[in-house]
Amino acid sequence: MGSERKNLMARHTRRKQALTFEVGAPINNMECAVVYRTVTCGFTAMEMVRWLWPSETVDTLRAAYPLADSKSSYVNEYIGAGTPTLSCRIYIDLPSVAMLRPVEGLIRIGGSEADPLVQVIHELKAINARFNEVRSVVKWLNDYATPGAARFYCPWLGALLPREHAFHAGDGLRYKEPAFSMEAITPMMRRAGATVAGGLLADPDNVDVPHTQVGISLSCVLPDYYSPRFMLL
Repeated sequence: MGSERKNLMARHTRRKQALTFEVGAPINNMECAVVYRTVTCGFTAMEMVRWLWPSETVDTLRAAYPLADSKSSYVNEYIGAGTPTLSCRIYIDLPSVAMLRPVEGLIRIGGSEADPLVQVIHELKAINARFNEVRSVVKWLNDYATPGAARFYCPWLGALLPREHAFHAGDGLRYKEPAFSMEAITPMMRRAGATVAGGLLADPDNVDVPHTQVGISLSCVLPDYYSPRFMLL
């Protein structure tokens, strides 16, 4: 009985130790680097404001801005993004557009004049989908793979891990107890590898992000969905 309990404890310890692929920050940095190097906003923060709120609302809030004693510094509100499950959180630095904060619920994407903003959102959605696939693969590896298995199946993961990580030694069994066959996850692993390879070309360690006026993050009702905030203007 004692040896059986020790074996159970040992397996539990190995499981805990195998959850060592902490690469959330490197993935976020790489995703943002790709966005900053490939997505171009051909509009200003003020143009975006006028696409998101009625003109009379914007004019009133801008006229009152110099008279207000207490000014909110930002708007941080959701808008729809073209599908029932996806929305965007819009961040706007209000002093940069000299405007008081509108009440919630007035924001909306305007007509065809807002097409440049809609195009940017679609570009962000496509990039974010690829990097969320990388996050899904890493989650699977954390759940089921040893460092040796991760190195065998996903050598690209090494680009996201520190040099001293056990991944680089390649020790350990191939995998633990997969919830489904390797055939189901392998195509996603390959696509994730291509995404990371492309992300490395964006040189995420050497990207300056001077923008402070406007940011967009995506939000989805799907589980395990994540999006950084992309400061675009």
